[in-house]
Amino acid sequence: MRILFAVQGTGNGHLSRASQLYPVLSRYGRVDVLVSGKSHSLKPSFPVRYQFDGLGFAFGRNGGIDFYKTYSDARIWKFLKSVEEVPVRNYDLVINDFEPVTAWACRLRDVPAIALSHQSALLKPGVPKPQTSDLAGELVLRHYAPANEAVGFHFAAYHPDIFTPVIRSELYSIKPRQGRHYTVYLPAYSIEKLIGILPVIRGRHWQVFARVQAAFRPRPDMLVVPVDAQDFMQSLASSVGVLCGAGFETPAEALHLGIPLMVVPMRAQYEQACNAAALEQLGVKVIWKPTGLNSSAILGWIEENHSLSMHYPDVAEASIERALWLFHQKPEQPATWSLSGLRSLLAG
Repeated sequence: MRILFAVQGTGNGHLSRASQLYPVLSRYGRVDVLVSGKSHSLKPSFPVRYQFDGLGFAFGRNGGIDFYKTYSDARIWKFLKSVEEVPVRNYDLVINDFEPVTAWACRLRDVPAIALSHQSALLKPGVPKPQTSDLAGELVLRHYAPANEAVGFHFAAYHPDIFTPVIRSELYSIKPRQGRHYTVYLPAYSIEKLIGILPVIRGRHWQVFARVQAAFRPRPDMLVVPVDAQDFMQSLASSVGVLCGAGFETPAEALHLGIPLMVVPMRAQYEQACNAAALEQLGVKVIWKPTGLNSSAILGWIEENHSLSMHYPDVAEASIERALWLFHQKPEQPATWSLSGLRSLLAG
């Protein structure tokens, strides 16, 4: 079987999950990988045959998305050209992790595509949602990377087609050891902002992972380091606690390791709001407004010292088997779109 594995390259989470899924998927056929989006700092651990700019989001500096930069960087006509160029008809199956170029190429050419992503889980019934509805956010989840059928990942198995998170294999053998530092990953905040809000705690330090070229110390108790998969894993496993955005992979790994966790969903990012709702339901501390992240809130979380231990099993093979089972059911293809219809959607 010829398989195209399409992976979203915005952020590091999709590539991290793909590193675990790719070897399993390769047992079922010849796999080519396509990555779209370049706002990640992880080097893929697998060969990438196709690379596109895709459609991504630009982080701001105060806890949200920079919508002006997102739109100005979008290059819609380049995206449409990529949709026309990607050779999806050369494959028997496309497995898609929230990657829009391939998803829309499949929709336009009537090629089977199965979503295998965290975002797919958010559209299943029974999944926790934030108190405030977001119609635009729902539309993005449904239409950003459409597929015939979907298998999802979430913090808990809320539905038969939802699996618990794919955890990096190294984390199953690593032994957590409590050090003296808190691990921080908040890419939507500037370093200057973090310096002002991370409290000074006697005997404790902050290891802040950010998009920087080299490590530096803005103050004696704070080390800012480039995002690196191995360094981050070691920092995580030896931390006193984890402060991060309400993404998916980092909170899942903290839960798996039983490390105290606090999350701050990005402003106007519906996916993270859904994640935060699920985490709060589990008992994780959530700062719902970016302006609510301050020294007082952080100190309150530290004093609570509350942790959960989920011990997630290895679901890589089971999730892929489910995706392949759905593919072999030959689901009815949704109505085929035209390229002009896609242009209208993007323009609107």
